[in-house]
Amino acid sequence: MSAVSHKNYTRLAGVTTDQLIHSGPTILYGIYPEVVTTGTVEIHDHPSTSDNLIHNMAIGCLTAGKTFGPNGIILGSGLVIDLSAATDICLVVWEPR
Repeated sequence: MSAVSHKNYTRLAGVTTDQLIHSGPTILYGIYPEVVTTGTVEIHDHPSTSDNLIHNMAIGCLTAGKTFGPNGIILGSGLVIDLSAATDICLVVWEPR
């Protein structure tokens, strides 16, 4: 019998600076905007800063959210999220790898 994998979630609200979600290898499952959807979301594979941009998406186009496949995407160094608009709020679903 295999172990059940429990996902973590982090809610980012109105922050436009680097947001360190996890400082080690991470699996990112999805990002889901709430309330206002006007800015962009940057995803970085880095343990502490917004270096190594891997994906930039317009949050306004993703009102339903974005799921990264059934198995997520692997970030080898860490997960940092940047929101461009202080009015945006989003939920990040992830787990340590």
